[in-house]
Amino acid sequence: MYYAACGFKSTFAKKTENIMAWLKKISALLFIAFPFFAICGSLPDSITPPRTVYFRFDDFDFFPAALSIPDTSLAGFHNYLRQPGNLFKNLGNPGTPVQGYFYSPPVFKPVYGSEGGFEGYRYSQSAAPVYDTRIPYTDLYYALGSKRVEYLDIIHAQNILKPFGFGVHYNRFAGVGYFPRQGTEFVNAVAYDYYRTRDGLYGILASFYLENYSAEENGGITYDSLFEITPASQWTTVETNIQEAEGRMRSTGFALKQYLNPGRRLPTGDTVHGKPLTLISPFFRIVHSLNYERVKRSYSDLIPNFDYYLILFPVNDTVPVWDTSTTRKFDNALSFIIPPVNDSGRTRYSFSAGVEQKNYFLVQNDLLDTSLSSILLNTRLAAGSGERLSGTIDAHYVISGSGRGRYSTGAILDYSLQRLAAVISLSGGWMEYAPPLQAQVFLNDNISWRNSFRKITCGSGSVSVNSATLNLHLTAAVNSFSNPVYYASYSAIPDQLDQDIMVTRITLKKDFSAGRWNFLNLAVWQDVAGPEIVHVPRWLFKQSTFYENRIFRGALNMQAGIELFWFSAYYADAWMPFTGAFYLQNDTKTGNYPFLDLFLNLKIKTARIFLKAEHINAGLTGTKCYLAPHYPAQGRIIRLGINWRMYE
Repeated sequence: MYYAACGFKSTFAKKTENIMAWLKKISALLFIAFPFFAICGSLPDSITPPRTVYFRFDDFDFFPAALSIPDTSLAGFHNYLRQPGNLFKNLGNPGTPVQGYFYSPPVFKPVYGSEGGFEGYRYSQSAAPVYDTRIPYTDLYYALGSKRVEYLDIIHAQNILKPFGFGVHYNRFAGVGYFPRQGTEFVNAVAYDYYRTRDGLYGILASFYLENYSAEENGGITYDSLFEITPASQWTTVETNIQEAEGRMRSTGFALKQYLNPGRRLPTGDTVHGKPLTLISPFFRIVHSLNYERVKRSYSDLIPNFDYYLILFPVNDTVPVWDTSTTRKFDNALSFIIPPVNDSGRTRYSFSAGVEQKNYFLVQNDLLDTSLSSILLNTRLAAGSGERLSGTIDAHYVISGSGRGRYSTGAILDYSLQRLAAVISLSGGWMEYAPPLQAQVFLNDNISWRNSFRKITCGSGSVSVNSATLNLHLTAAVNSFSNPVYYASYSAIPDQLDQDIMVTRITLKKDFSAGRWNFLNLAVWQDVAGPEIVHVPRWLFKQSTFYENRIFRGALNMQAGIELFWFSAYYADAWMPFTGAFYLQNDTKTGNYPFLDLFLNLKIKTARIFLKAEHINAGLTGTKCYLAPHYPAQGRIIRLGINWRMYE
């Protein structure tokens, strides 16, 4: 099993191995028997899926909550992890540190933000789904593949009476990879519950989560040219730069949000248990929220290769290579919200204002203890005229503490073209924010730094067109920076640029169909003006072609196709496991290599299944298939996945 192969010991490893072996057998049987189920399912379907919706954690204080329906479509169902085709690069094995292929503008950090290769897998409290369901709802997702890849995702939610609901979400991934010391494992576990009074006067939502990540580090392969002539069957013996290194991250946290709706009581004409039901028509809403997070990161190398670390610190074979840090964040916020108001049935507007206290604590290697605190004000105004025009303006300003004077402003204007079911959006903003704290201060026996970096300023603007009728999405965006911070190519440690840079990106997504054939197309063009401290490929292209049909008298929905992902050659950032950050390099180019996948997606009633062959062109279209410098992509691999939604 994975634990033994990768060195992650567990007292119940054998039991887990037996369970997973049985699951694999059951999965294979389900796949073989699927056509039989489809034929049986061609009979009239008397099961009507119940009303199950979900909203995001941050939407709990909206009027009304922004509700979404669980996705049951087959489009993209076979892409279940952050893989190259999802516009994220990893270090050759899913679960290893990731970095985006296209430039993503920063978000406002009033105190100090976090960074690192694991951030792409982090649990987002604000995006956590909260389910509201009439009857118990369970969603099971299991996938497996060669190289002991296993993925398990479980969701269960139910309401006790109507005003009270709870749910749990468990997610786990593990895999050993193609090359030595490439094993990964991550686990996310979330539990939440909420309560809302029947009249809408009061509501409370609480959530708790736990994350645990482990990734073996090999520092990349030692000789690229030797790898390129090595048969895939011998990849497990390829020499790597480091042999006994491992990175870990463990995170726990909780969040609480509650609201109060002062207002008039209005009778509805309905009754509950024989009593008349009244609802609150709120004058305004008061929202209080708490967020706490504790993150511990560690890195250790038991047999260090100091030639590999030479770029970072001088050779010192008497000091072990290790690092550990613990951060704690505590946010406390109070908001005042005026719900959407109609003026003569044409103008709609809403307003919110609030104050938030942010606290940030850092303990690094038991030597550095830093505490930061800030108080900031935020406000938001949203308005709309008729059915066509709407806009939003928001602002944040730090009034005291660390980062005093930093701010963020932004505006979005949407115009609807109803005949084309299209929306034209204009957005712009400006902000001053803080570099990550690790870039400011780092204290270790091997290397340390203390930087007094200036605040970073960023201006942004974009225009986009989205049309449901034309299946078209077009965006042109520009970001301009002053004093950006980066990890330098000559040292792999943080530095700050005294010049300005500008990043331009144009994204075009156009889908179309011809009969039963579907063509999904995504193209991205990027350009960096000024000193190249942002390395991104100039071109990216993703194309999916598949045949879709309903068979067995319409009971079984099927998609079968091929997916292509390609990006132009560029100097991709290198990975430094000791600091947990990507840094610039100008020696090795990656890219200009196609990745081809074959997939088959099936759906019957509430069950979905996929069979996927990834990187089918491995060894056929060249051997320079790197995702990051000295980190080749995985070889040809087969994956099987099953998703089953159960309504009890």
